[in-house]
Amino acid sequence: SYTNAGWALLGRALETLTGLAWEDAMHANLLAPLAMDQTTFTNWPSAEPRAASYTITPDGPVPVEPWTPSRQT
Repeated sequence: SYTNAGWALLGRALETLTGLAWEDAMHANLLAPLAMDQTTFTNWPSAEPRAASYTITPDGPVPVEPWTPSRQT
């Protein structure tokens, strides 16, 4: 059954068996063969445009600075 601990263990096993970081192993073994070239992970720093929210002010909507995650290694 689905559990966070199970997914964490699976991710670590994938990293150990492939010698790659989880994200790199997922790209190489799942996403690339399926031609999912524009799929990214939320913890990758990215220059791609991301969805951003707006704050409503009396002068109208103002874009909120997008959150850019950084990958910790």
